[in-house]
Amino acid sequence: MTSTIDINILRTAIYTAGGNFSNMSEFVNSTIFGYNTVNAIDLLLLKEERDKLLAKSYTLHLYENDNQILERYSILAKFTYQFFEDLTALPYLYIVDTLPGPAKDKPWDSVSLDESDEKRLGIKKGIYFKRGSINLPYFDFIIVHELIHWIISEYSVKYFAYTSMVEEGICDYLSYYVLLKVDPSNFKIILNIMTFLRCLKKPGTLFNAYYRFSRHISAIVRSRGLEYLTKVMKQGREAVNSLGTFIITPTLIRDETVELLSLCFDHAESTVAIPTVDYFLYRHIIRQNLKEFRAKDIDIEHLTPEEVNQSLDRLDDLNLITMEHSIFFQGLDQIPTNLKFINT
Repeated sequence: MTSTIDINILRTAIYTAGGNFSNMSEFVNSTIFGYNTVNAIDLLLLKEERDKLLAKSYTLHLYENDNQILERYSILAKFTYQFFEDLTALPYLYIVDTLPGPAKDKPWDSVSLDESDEKRLGIKKGIYFKRGSINLPYFDFIIVHELIHWIISEYSVKYFAYTSMVEEGICDYLSYYVLLKVDPSNFKIILNIMTFLRCLKKPGTLFNAYYRFSRHISAIVRSRGLEYLTKVMKQGREAVNSLGTFIITPTLIRDETVELLSLCFDHAESTVAIPTVDYFLYRHIIRQNLKEFRAKDIDIEHLTPEEVNQSLDRLDDLNLITMEHSIFFQGLDQIPTNLKFINT
């Protein structure tokens, strides 16, 4: 598949990705590509597609008071905790004007603080959410995302452990899963989140990494099952971080990837080059396969729950195809069926 990629465009992308664009929408609209460059445009979302997505109307959860918020929180928690029946206590949800502690000056909408944060910072543990962000269409997504962080902390013997991008990928993946179980029509909100809050960010930046790692987790779930993922989570943050060694250790780089990197030799080992090549490569593969997927799903807003599940299975298939060509993935066959970790 990689033979159709314009290597000159890819090399140009690597040179420019390090600094002049705040997100991928600026990237694709820039004069570097030009709309006559067929391969480059085919690798990214077309401007027309983005405009259609932006024009869609999304259902806003207009909460008038904190009781409505807590009621919604309870519903989302029930769907999330179905995988972790041994946990019974929900974290407190605090609606605040400003996030506490180290999150105060961050451009975040929420933060989850566990027992170790309470001991270190003197801030009550729980999930904190900015009042000004409550009516965003992805409020539910953020709440479930923070709940997953909390759950992993609850299973951790050592509370204070590094929160890796693997964990962020798990939080995003399970948030998508829970939102679809709550309401299949959330598919369009998820599409919006994945497109504009994740994959259209500049390669190598934080939120772009969220998307890449949720894609890795999707492939693992497709190969090993959701139960496998929850078993790892129940072994705590140390186990989750250890799972990352099977994702980001590039010992089984594919021949196609080696060829691309060698052709972009000037920046092949930079932190900018590798995510950029990965981005272009998987966008190319997914776009080729989405033609069949889109042809079957004519009216995505009126899908039944069964059809949504079928669509998710198809997307997971695409993720598996993608992972076979990913720079950062070690190979599904290299992930142990039963991971065992010792928490000390």
